[in-house]
Amino acid sequence: MGNLDSKVLTNKIKTAEVYVDWKRQLQDILGNNLSRRANGNESSFATKSDRANFLFGFFKKLRGLGMKVEPRNLKERHVHRVVLEWEKEGIQPATLQKYLSHLRQYCDWIGKRGMIREAENYVVNPLSVVRTYIATEDKSWDKPELDKYKILQEIFNKDQYVGMQIMMQDVFGLRRKEAICIRPYISEKEGFLYVCDGTKGGKSRLVQVDTDIKRAVLKKAQQFVGYTQAHLGNPKNNLEQNLTRYSNVLRRIGLNKAELGITGHGLRAGFALRELEVRGLIPVLKGGEIGALAKEDERKIRMAVSELLGHHRTRITTAYSGAETYYGLLKLSKYEAGKLEQMLSLMEVGATYRFQTFEYKTVEGELMAAQKMDRIFLGTLQVEGRYFFEVKRAEPLLEHVIGLEYVKSISLI
Repeated sequence: MGNLDSKVLTNKIKTAEVYVDWKRQLQDILGNNLSRRANGNESSFATKSDRANFLFGFFKKLRGLGMKVEPRNLKERHVHRVVLEWEKEGIQPATLQKYLSHLRQYCDWIGKRGMIREAENYVVNPLSVVRTYIATEDKSWDKPELDKYKILQEIFNKDQYVGMQIMMQDVFGLRRKEAICIRPYISEKEGFLYVCDGTKGGKSRLVQVDTDIKRAVLKKAQQFVGYTQAHLGNPKNNLEQNLTRYSNVLRRIGLNKAELGITGHGLRAGFALRELEVRGLIPVLKGGEIGALAKEDERKIRMAVSELLGHHRTRITTAYSGAETYYGLLKLSKYEAGKLEQMLSLMEVGATYRFQTFEYKTVEGELMAAQKMDRIFLGTLQVEGRYFFEVKRAEPLLEHVIGLEYVKSISLI
C-alpha cells in the first residue's frame, strides 16, 4: 500500500512540475539559442524580444486549449491545433507566415528541424493563408492628386528631424528605422550611401548617390546634423522615442491610408518605382505594357532595384510596382472559363491531369510563367464566386491552388 501511495505521489509531483516549470524550461531554451540568427549572426534586441514574446504566448495558448505540453516535447499536432485556432480568429497571411517562421527556428533549437510544414497544411481553407506580393494600387507619394512637397513642408513645420528623415526615405528608399539611424557624414562612401544601422535583419547595402536630388538631400542632411558621428534621430530622444515621434507626426497631419491613402512606407514604393523607370522598366502601376521587355532584361532590372531596397528577391519589387510586365495577368474569356467549369463535375480526385496555364499563384502568392504542368487533382475550392483547383505535384510534395481564370485547358493523362 505504501508503494502504491509513493507512486501516486511521484506522479502527482511530476505532473505539477511539468505544469509549473514549462516557463523555466522555455526560458532555458531561449537563453541558449535566442541570440543566434539562422545564418549564425547576432540577433537584434527587437528580434529576440519578438521571438520570446511570441513563443511564451504560443505555449500559453496551447495550454489554454488543454494541451499542457513541455516546450521540448512540441509536436506537429500541437502546431496544427494552434494554427486552426488562428485561422478561426482571422489572422492575416503575413502574420501567420511570420509565426510559422518563429516556430521553424524554435524547432531547430530543440532538434526537430523540418517539422514545421507550409501554412496550407494546417488550415481548413488554403486560400486563407495565401500571401500576395503583388501591388494593385500605387502606394507612393508621387501621384497627381497629392502635393508631396506641401506634405513635406507640413512635416518640417511639425518636426524638422522627422522632416529630414522623410526626405532621406524619399530619395534613398530607406525604412523608417534606417532613416532615423543613418549618419549622413560617415555613411557617405565614394559616391554611395552605406546603409547599415537599423536595417532589417542586419543586412547592409549601398545606394548610389547618382542624381542631383540625392546629392542635395544628402548634403542638407549633413548640414542638419552638424557633426560627423551624428544620426538623424533627435539626440534628446532614444531610438524608441524617435520611432514613436515619427509615427505621431505623420498621424497628426493625416498621413495614413484612411485619410490621404499613403503611409511613410510609401516613400520606399516611390523610390522603387523611380529606380525601375530610370533603368528602362515602366511598372504596370505607371502604365507599363505587358511584354515591353524580355524576361531576362526585366529580371535583371528588378534584381538591381531589389538590392537597393535591401532584399535579394525580384518578387519583392512587385509589392511596389505591380505585376511583372513580362507575365502580366492574362485571364480567360467567359466562353473559355465556362467550358472549363463544365469539366469540374467530371474530374476525378486522385487522377493526374495536365493543366495548361497562362500563369497561376502558388500558396505563397508567387506568380509563375505560362506552362503545361502535370498535377494530381485534389479537388476544387469556391471562394467568393471564383473557382480554384487544388492540386499536388510530385517533387517536392507541395500543394498548389490554381485559379480557374488562369487555366487554358485540362486533359487527363
